[in-house]
Amino acid sequence: MALSHDAPAPYAPASALLNLLEKNRSTGLPEPVTKENLVRLGVPESLAPRTLQSLCILDLVDEGGAHTNTLKSLRLSPEPEYKGKMAEWLNAAYSELFPFVDPSKGDEVSVRDAFRPYGPKSMADRMVKLFIDLYAEAGVWPENAQRTRSVKPKRRSPRAPIAENDKKNISPSSAQAPKTGVSADQISKEKALEYRLVDLMSEATDDDDVMGAIITIITFLKTRKPTRFIEHQVSDQ
Repeated sequence: MALSHDAPAPYAPASALLNLLEKNRSTGLPEPVTKENLVRLGVPESLAPRTLQSLCILDLVDEGGAHTNTLKSLRLSPEPEYKGKMAEWLNAAYSELFPFVDPSKGDEVSVRDAFRPYGPKSMADRMVKLFIDLYAEAGVWPENAQRTRSVKPKRRSPRAPIAENDKKNISPSSAQAPKTGVSADQISKEKALEYRLVDLMSEATDDDDVMGAIITIITFLKTRKPTRFIEHQVSDQ
């Protein structure tokens, strides 16, 4: 499979794909490659589906997760030839774009325009970033090429804007403590929710939309009346 107007374009985080390519060369990847195997290899669970999809679209695995000849060739390539093999693979995988874009020129605007016909539209920035980062790793995209809008701005809650550094300060222990009059069991349920949200933040570092939603929820929990959430739970029981 290669890039096609009839299917979504690849938009997995480049870091995930590059880590998998490194593992492919050092120890090999399991076969078949599945979402479960990707999680075991360090891909966050929330990113495993799009990562597997991208591996398939870029002709590294087939629809059943079996290794393609391309993946095998990249693994066996001698180090001096590896980047050249990467460029050959990318040129074949993205061949449909080549009437409109030349990655060696480092023109992000032309890359962005070339991806306009592809879906999902909401992932256009990630498609462009993946393309650029992969070609940069292959030594084709110029190191000094200017980046523009490859990454979308972080979402902010209209009621409680969050500074960039605030993410580091959000933790369950910093949330307001519930008032008296509720059971310890209900308090533990709320704390469990906060801990789970913080855990999810570590899994969503490459997904701006998910990260923004989690931060919004945590901010709401910290700024609401402390007993409202718990009292609602009690009334439902």
